[in-house]
Amino acid sequence: MFTLPMGVAWIDDSLVFSAAGTRSKGVCLYRQRIAPATFQVAGQPEQLTTGSESAWLPSAARERLAFLSSRADMNLWSVSLDPLLGTALGPLHRMTRGPSPTGYLSVTQDFRTLAYFSFRLGQGDIFLRDLETGSEKVLAQGLRVKKDIQRFRRAARPIFIARPSIGAWRTVGEDCRGRPRQWLDERLLLIERFARLNSMAIVDTETGEQQDLLASAERSITNARVSPYGRWVAFDASPPGEPSSVFVGAVQRRPIREADWVIVERFASHPFWSANGTILYYTPTGAIPMVRSSVRGRRFVPETGALDEPFTVYSSSEMLMPAYLPGTAPVATPDRIILVLGDFRGDVWLMDLAASGPAPDR
Repeated sequence: MFTLPMGVAWIDDSLVFSAAGTRSKGVCLYRQRIAPATFQVAGQPEQLTTGSESAWLPSAARERLAFLSSRADMNLWSVSLDPLLGTALGPLHRMTRGPSPTGYLSVTQDFRTLAYFSFRLGQGDIFLRDLETGSEKVLAQGLRVKKDIQRFRRAARPIFIARPSIGAWRTVGEDCRGRPRQWLDERLLLIERFARLNSMAIVDTETGEQQDLLASAERSITNARVSPYGRWVAFDASPPGEPSSVFVGAVQRRPIREADWVIVERFASHPFWSANGTILYYTPTGAIPMVRSSVRGRRFVPETGALDEPFTVYSSSEMLMPAYLPGTAPVATPDRIILVLGDFRGDVWLMDLAASGPAPDR
């Protein structure tokens, strides 16, 4: 089960939440009883909805539950780039088709292969896509890694290193305390460490040693991306519960002091670099903080860190980026931007939990 941060609702001693599970290809609502004395889960979660659509944003009153049901397929889309201006050129192009969620995009240094995570096969897999031919394959080691994960304690966060060309994989430590974000070279890996306030670190994948890169006593740091030549890192940061802002900092000083952070844009998030590192893209926060409808950019001078005036790169009123999900930052290649987008329009449903019967199929 892949729990999604789409809002929760309390009904008596149970918590209602959204998750993508193995019994349905959509995102469904589940009810999990919580033991009042310990605040620990009691028993197995009960599935409340079925179907291929997404059920989210639950709200409860006594034994009645209201929620939004939408297609929310969240597929990969791309838009061509003007090579001189760095702005979107032409219409969106669909790259994948299937149920949500999808994310954690990463491209190889030669921009020929895209790696990403998708739940569309029902289990959660890593896909490798040839950007020249459009062909895809599932990382073959996935099933073996899933079986091996069971030997780790529940709270551990091991990092798995896979080499698809030879069909081999290994782990980096029993608990790396975070999630991989980006390869810096063939040995060093940027990870996002989880705590009350998230931070960024660089892991030596041979020794497992970690070095702080970004940390703050007041702000949580997410969505870090290192520039193509490794000199700069862009990221978003915010105090808990407040809107995020995009910053940039020089990588050569580790850790990067908060006083050396340079503000790129307030009320924005999910920064990413152009293929040559001369444009820093990001997604501004709109009227609905859970989604993003546009991409903006600022020209960037790698030698000095100077930033030009912001400009609009892409915008859409229908296909939106699910910013409420982790790992949805776009990526850029020399000729396109690849985004996770979905159509989140839907219907409001009501459910009487006191009535007996099977879960409604939407």
